[in-house]
Amino acid sequence: MLREPTLVSGTTHRWRWSAALVLAPLMAVLSVIAQQPARDIAPTSPTGTATLSGIVLNADATGDPIRSASVTLTDVDGRAKPQTTAADERGRFAFTALPAGRYTLSVYKPAFLKTSYGATRPERAGTPIAVADGQQLTDVVVKMWRGGAITGRLVDAKGHPIPGARVAVKRIRLVNGERTLDPSTGSTATDDRGVYRIFGLAPAEYVVLSAGFMNGTFAPPNIHQVTEEDIQRALQGQGAAIERTVVSITQYFDSVPVYFPGTVVAVDAVPVRVGAGEEVAGIDFAVHEVPTSKIEGVITMPDGSPLISGSASLRARSGASGFGPTQSGSVGADGKLLVAGVTPGDYELIVRATPGVASRARGGGGRGGGVPADTLGWWAKEDVNVNGRDIAGLSLVLQPNVTFAGRVVFEGATTPPASASGATITLAPQRAAGNFVPQKAVATPAHTFAIANIVPADYMLSASLPNGAPGVPWTLKSVTAGGRDVTDVAITIPATGISDAVVTFTDRPTEISGVFQDASGRPAPDYFLIAFSTDRSHWKVGSRFIQQVRPATDGTFTVIGLPPGEYVLAATADLDPNDLSDTAFLDTLLAATPVRFTLREGEKKTQDLRIAGKTTR
Repeated sequence: MLREPTLVSGTTHRWRWSAALVLAPLMAVLSVIAQQPARDIAPTSPTGTATLSGIVLNADATGDPIRSASVTLTDVDGRAKPQTTAADERGRFAFTALPAGRYTLSVYKPAFLKTSYGATRPERAGTPIAVADGQQLTDVVVKMWRGGAITGRLVDAKGHPIPGARVAVKRIRLVNGERTLDPSTGSTATDDRGVYRIFGLAPAEYVVLSAGFMNGTFAPPNIHQVTEEDIQRALQGQGAAIERTVVSITQYFDSVPVYFPGTVVAVDAVPVRVGAGEEVAGIDFAVHEVPTSKIEGVITMPDGSPLISGSASLRARSGASGFGPTQSGSVGADGKLLVAGVTPGDYELIVRATPGVASRARGGGGRGGGVPADTLGWWAKEDVNVNGRDIAGLSLVLQPNVTFAGRVVFEGATTPPASASGATITLAPQRAAGNFVPQKAVATPAHTFAIANIVPADYMLSASLPNGAPGVPWTLKSVTAGGRDVTDVAITIPATGISDAVVTFTDRPTEISGVFQDASGRPAPDYFLIAFSTDRSHWKVGSRFIQQVRPATDGTFTVIGLPPGEYVLAATADLDPNDLSDTAFLDTLLAATPVRFTLREGEKKTQDLRIAGKTTR
């Protein structure tokens, strides 16, 4: 276990740790890089006398060279623009005329996973390479892992192959504490045998689904063919019962997305796990027509006038955010709402007016002091249960959208950069829902901003500055709204909107730097260093209070931009990025009594670290 540090002297601290470092779980999910402040790139790249060259190899047992891989060299300190070259037929590459500094080296090639120098497993952070003036590094080896693949066969209800169908895989990710599906993972078409194969997949869990035909649409709905048995069953009823039965057997049947192993309910999909370079075969399933329903109704403005143009979407309320595509609908003339092809389930119906077109009546029913209603944004939402029957007569009244506005403030001794008016403020829904997408505003020259047409809900707020002020590391300090710090928490935007938000940047970010060595005093670049707050309320996905870095090849490391507070510093031989939001993992590190330190605003500390005892790998 990690021991309490032993302080040696001065402002430079040398701590000795036991070699029994806490190890992270070994399941890889996605790559997370250390959070660094935005660094301004100089208009021209400096030149030097150093050379960095090496070879790209396959990480499998063969260790064969990988030809034609794209190799990118990036200056960690942002002084020079990234350089990209292609490996030759023998996998060799070279970068010349480099100034002294620290660089990251990343490689990419289709069918392989993008990786960085120093990564020991797929999707792990790489190790920066320290380069001195005139140094000739000629033996750099970068290993790449081949991506995994999922293959199978798509058939219809009778077992016949379905050619030309689109099959998609969606990676399961953890976002804001919820298991969600990455919509852009990958897709392909089935061949004449109904066979599909999707490759280049990172080690992870995936959901596999049929996703239409390659022209983007499924076959049009078909009326169910009434059989003699249907007629006999209908005739056994009387009066209204006959009518209800006839309605039932003439219901629309649609080709809707089907999830492996053959369910139309997204949350019942069976995930497929893919290992590094593994091909998972036999993921066969049948696509079949299922009974669907229509949702119809009327959408009106508060004054009773109909909405003449808008959009609608359904989001499953199953608790599995992101599982399954969003069902879309429309609002046409006279406010008529139509959402077709809806499978049974519980949904949240969201309606939004088309920008610039809200109502036939102008100036009625909305806020704005006489501003025409069709210049404002409007929304409505309703919980809907679909049980296999059509829903008609739904009536929703739109409510006006609101505005999130405020100002940008710069705190520091230097003059704010000329690009300050380009500060970008982003609001992202805490839970993805329908057409609620991240919305942005760019600050004006007067350092004010406003995001209009916001639907009252919970959002996560972020802010960034464009590059363009060389030598001034302006970083985000805080975001407040209503006098409350909302920098790292969800902000609830009420029906009245928010007009007093303050986004503050500082030129005095905190910084921790030092050298990390093994027991013999040599650089230890193979480890991960984790700095995280002792306050458990900050242990959240994407928290600014948690950062991880890889020491460079010379053992140097730097952590920039942690908010003021009390922290611990721990090391591990491997780190699954998901561990950074795993409270059990962080609790384990905290209980191991790692190095503790306190940061004040703008404080810079130098802290050298060494592992005590015999170094193990």
